[in-house]
Amino acid sequence: MNTLPPEIETMLTVQQKHRRELASLPYEEKLRILLRLQRLSDTIRQTRGAPRRAWPLDETTLLPSSD
Repeated sequence: MNTLPPEIETMLTVQQKHRRELASLPYEEKLRILLRLQRLSDTIRQTRGAPRRAWPLDETTLLPSSD
C-alpha cells in the first residue's frame, strides 16, 4: 500500500480546492486572469526583443482597447 506523507496529502488537498475555486469563477473573470497573464508574458518577451502577443482587450470592459 502506497501512502503519501501528510505534508503531500495536505498540499494536494489545498491544490484541489484552489482548482475547484478557479473552475467556479465566472467566464469574464477567467478571461481577465488570462489577459493579466498574457501581459506579464509580454513584459518578459519584450526584454528579449520579441513582439507582443497579448490580446488587445481592455481588462475592465473586455472590449477591444485603443492601444
